[in-house]
Amino acid sequence: MKQQRGFTLAEMIVALAVSALLVSLTYGALRIGIRSWDASQENVDRMDTLRVGWQAVHASLNEAVIRFDPFGEEEGIMFKGEADQLTFTANMPSHLGLGGVYIIELYRDETHAETPFVLRRTLWAEHLQQELENKPQQAQLAEAVEKLTFRYFGTIDEEERPAWHENWNGQSTLPSLIRLDVLLEDGSRWPTLVAHPRISPVPDLRDDERIPPTPEEDA
Repeated sequence: MKQQRGFTLAEMIVALAVSALLVSLTYGALRIGIRSWDASQENVDRMDTLRVGWQAVHASLNEAVIRFDPFGEEEGIMFKGEADQLTFTANMPSHLGLGGVYIIELYRDETHAETPFVLRRTLWAEHLQQELENKPQQAQLAEAVEKLTFRYFGTIDEEERPAWHENWNGQSTLPSLIRLDVLLEDGSRWPTLVAHPRISPVPDLRDDERIPPTPEEDA
């Protein structure tokens, strides 16, 4: 009967080394896969947040309404449009659980470390009574925002044709179009948002000027 031959020490060492190498390669591939999945999921979450924020701003601007502020120091409607922030009144639909007219504020919160883009809303009735029993509702639409740029399209004073303006204050009508550009700190941008308040006057535009360029784009 022949004696059965076993593994030598050298063969065992080689086998263990190969096994360790295969485990290392498998673990490395698994880590890369997990990181890729996490990065992909983060990108999906980021895009979902961007889409929700964009839609919230667009819907609010489209529902802008005219209200005169009896406590305001300036004449004109409750619409204070600046180059980097905007306050206006909007009729929020009841099916969202927000029925009624709200004061909407859109601004970049520089007091916060993450400099978020904030939407803040206050019920109009509470504003008139000047008795805010509940704190205004606030939501962060984006984080790490470098710059907000608002532009307002319409006719001011004696202008013959509507044009883009950096400010819209003390007017008796809403602008025909409201444009918002959002630049994030990482260099990325929101898709340019152009809203048309439903009760604003229809802009007098030529067929090739459905959304006229801003002065910055013309330059």
